[in-house]
Amino acid sequence: MRKLTYRLAKITLQFLSLCSLLVALTPLDISAAEIELHSSGPCNFSMTGPISQGDYAQLVEMRDEVIIRNQMGWTEGTRVCLDSEGGSVYEGVRIARFFYEEGVSTYVASGEICLSICGVMFMMGTIRGDEIARPERTLHVGGLLGFHRLYSTMDDAELFTSGEMNEMFNFGVESVFEILELANLRSPSGPGRMLHPDLLQLMLETPPNDMEFIDTVEEVVSFNIRLEGVTPVRTPDAFNYNAACENAIGALTIRPSMYYSGGVMSEEIFSLAPLPQYSVSTTLESETDVINGEPAYRVRTQRSGYYGSGCAVRSTVNVYEDHRSVSLCGYDERSYTQIGDCEGALRAWPEIIFHHPATDIALLAYDSGRSFDAARRTTCILQDAPEDCIQLAAIRIDRETHLLEHTFLTESGASVIVSVWADRHDGSLGNVLLNGEPAETLISSAMGISCVQPLNGETSFCINQ
Repeated sequence: MRKLTYRLAKITLQFLSLCSLLVALTPLDISAAEIELHSSGPCNFSMTGPISQGDYAQLVEMRDEVIIRNQMGWTEGTRVCLDSEGGSVYEGVRIARFFYEEGVSTYVASGEICLSICGVMFMMGTIRGDEIARPERTLHVGGLLGFHRLYSTMDDAELFTSGEMNEMFNFGVESVFEILELANLRSPSGPGRMLHPDLLQLMLETPPNDMEFIDTVEEVVSFNIRLEGVTPVRTPDAFNYNAACENAIGALTIRPSMYYSGGVMSEEIFSLAPLPQYSVSTTLESETDVINGEPAYRVRTQRSGYYGSGCAVRSTVNVYEDHRSVSLCGYDERSYTQIGDCEGALRAWPEIIFHHPATDIALLAYDSGRSFDAARRTTCILQDAPEDCIQLAAIRIDRETHLLEHTFLTESGASVIVSVWADRHDGSLGNVLLNGEPAETLISSAMGISCVQPLNGETSFCINQ
């Protein structure tokens, strides 16, 4: 471990992501995180507040109190609740490695936040035992997990010599490489890494005055984060089986948002423009099959073409634990990816894979009283007044033709329904309806706004794209 000079000891490197040689430098008079033991609740201890100098030493001193093992020697009773906006990289990296090596699982509760270096600490959560080890990090749908780049703040009133500046620079480089070492740690239960490469890319791309939140289904599935607070899918349908296959293959290859430039399994499901009939109809197709004596549903993803891509999905209800278990086998010929064994054991997945990849995870606890296939938060503009709203997108069938029905629920209680037929609709009633009346869609890519204009000349309805 490197020794710091007295002058450098007056400053601390704060992490607000990685892969940048800019260093966040702030005074050490910031208060330390509060580490508190709990005898009940979701965690046996918690860390609250900014991560500061001395937090790692305090955690090591409390090791015998915070690390709990069961009779099998597993640490599944060791869990930390995190609520922090970030702080010192130097401390945070060491705390993260402590979580990884000692078997501390991580949790962000509803209403709590975990940003910057706290996010890296969260991603290092594990359970360990003599014969078991796996990543274990849980995010409640009402919690916030965010990342962004390093940044630099220095006291303008203090002068630094070139030698001191060089030492600070080297300190920053060293810290970046320490974080990269963390990111490259192997998952204890598979060939993957503790930080998915796409997550590192999100960190790199997000400027220090912004925050990239982990808020979609495909991110949670791909980054192997357990999600809590989700309203269960009581009766899965063909769309859910297709979504499960897309999410599973995307987690092991290329996420749907990065693979597709359009179509129902991309963010285009929220578009008010007509989607290709093929893209819509294939998401409602499935075939029943029997694997190892139990029923399963076979689906083919929209990645299929010259190369095949599909899954067999099984869903069963665990009446004792009141949840639905999901298992599947699948393949993607383009990437030479195989999931599970369709002649033997299917691979288990969290139930969240039933949801559309672009769905906002915060809305998975939302009960609107309406069925929907994808959901997001956006801004609605009704009568020239912008307002936060929720968009629920659902595929419907009308006279053997598919349409997307978009329901917008505003904070003020207004409800607007926009129906958009797939592009092969005969157009006898128009391709777009606004609250049941014929309309047309106007899209301004430059302004990032989509509008639906009633043909009768009434006020248009607009949303942020």
